[in-house]
Amino acid sequence: MRTLALMAVTAWCAAAASGQDKKDDAKELLKKALDVSQKAGGVTVSGSVSREDPFGGMGGQFGALMGEGIEGDFTATIGANGITTVKVENENGVYELFQKGEKVVQRQTWTGQQIHAGAFAHEVTSILSLARLGKHLDQAKDLKKGDTKKVGDVECVPVRGLFPAALAEEPGAEGPMNLKLQELKKIEATIWIGREDHLVRSIEMKLTKGFSSAIRLPGGGDEDDDEGDEDEGGGQGFGMGKMKFVSTYRLTLKGYDKTTTVDVPAELKKFLND
Repeated sequence: MRTLALMAVTAWCAAAASGQDKKDDAKELLKKALDVSQKAGGVTVSGSVSREDPFGGMGGQFGALMGEGIEGDFTATIGANGITTVKVENENGVYELFQKGEKVVQRQTWTGQQIHAGAFAHEVTSILSLARLGKHLDQAKDLKKGDTKKVGDVECVPVRGLFPAALAEEPGAEGPMNLKLQELKKIEATIWIGREDHLVRSIEMKLTKGFSSAIRLPGGGDEDDDEGDEDEGGGQGFGMGKMKFVSTYRLTLKGYDKTTTVDVPAELKKFLND
């Protein structure tokens, strides 16, 4: 019996060590990829963002109030000169942003109704920043490698895991009257890495938000508790405290090149201190 118990403990320790090794392997793979990609120069990006409406299509105005914003396709360029630009263009107009360090300037041309940008600028610039991803890598959890698959013509290894909310959490305005209505609860990420060149080739991030914990609402509780929609009092509550606002960003990175730079329009340079 003692021998069997010892064998069981040994097997458990080996399994635990193996699991830790796999986690460390995934983290090291991602860390290397972020480093290699930043050193490779500028890169062009095609992306999209989709947002799930917890109001079933009836909450457009409220969704805007909650910080939800731009949806659909966009393009971006991460310049080797340290400037990033993002552009959204459709039949209603053009939205652009330029980022340098911590500064972001936005502008929009529209016909009809102006696009509500919401949290888009902070979210997309956070996700596009490979340096920011690397900065928060130590706080990432449950990192695992997946099966190899192609992104375009490149064989890639995916690394999946949870990144801390601090990666893309939009800072709130200061002051007692500036209460944040919404909090970023969870970021689920999958990053595809070139098997041979170790370049980041694709990023998918699912941002799940909920009402701020500072606000008491009917049907509140743990944001991860999906059982039932009744409020805490046992009545037929609306369940607002458990509502989730989910945004999914999908990015494809291509054309790494040290000569890829971003030119800031002259009239906007003063806003970036350029």
